[in-house]
Amino acid sequence: MLPILLTLVTILVVRAPVSAEVQWCKSTDPVVTLNGAEVQILVAIPDQYVPFVNGPIDVAITTPESVTRELVFTDPGFNGHGETVRFLDLHESRAGQNGKSFPVLIEVSIPLDASRVSDNTVVPAQVTVITGNGGTVQVVQGTTDRASVGISVTGR
Repeated sequence: MLPILLTLVTILVVRAPVSAEVQWCKSTDPVVTLNGAEVQILVAIPDQYVPFVNGPIDVAITTPESVTRELVFTDPGFNGHGETVRFLDLHESRAGQNGKSFPVLIEVSIPLDASRVSDNTVVPAQVTVITGNGGTVQVVQGTTDRASVGISVTGR
């Protein structure tokens, strides 16, 4: 019985489909503080599309207007194009007071040379947001046109 079982397992392993796993290229993108709480945003796209990036990564961070926002760090982005970070206001009263939780929306887009991407090709993007010195991690999938992450941050 054991030889039959081993043969069956060998056949299944040999015939098992090989999964095409995406190899992601990550940029260490911006670190910001929001009411004193550190937030790091990591952006990734599949390796094969990195040569097609032709501009800075665009990161828009929307918080209640009362939140104190500071850009701490940026990196060279993909292909040395850098990144732009914009802070936008979410008009919501009584949100964002020091020490209280407030909503944050992070939207990312990565410009690609359209002439180098096949028609109707949707290029995936992955955004990872790390809050509180390695505390909470949230990962979302989107596209290079737009990837959005909604989080809640507690200021200091």
